[in-house]
Amino acid sequence: FCSSSSSSSSFASVGFVGWYLGMVKSRPVFTKSVTSSLIYIAADLSSQTISKTSSETYDLVRTARMAGYGLFVLGPTLHYWFNF
Repeated sequence: FCSSSSSSSSFASVGFVGWYLGMVKSRPVFTKSVTSSLIYIAADLSSQTISKTSSETYDLVRTARMAGYGLFVLGPTLHYWFNF
């Protein structure tokens, strides 16, 4: 990875990455909370896919709990923790 500011500014204007970095600057807590929630959803669905048998269904209530935890607890907490 290159640490020069010119390379990081060129990445900032590219598609989704540019949009995401703009959102992190303009609405940091919201963006990090939604990101955390999406990561928790993906992690929980992956975990259920790996551990379930063919006859079991996905536990969507569990996935919703994990999403809520990422959105309302972990996302804001980590934002303030690392910016303290």
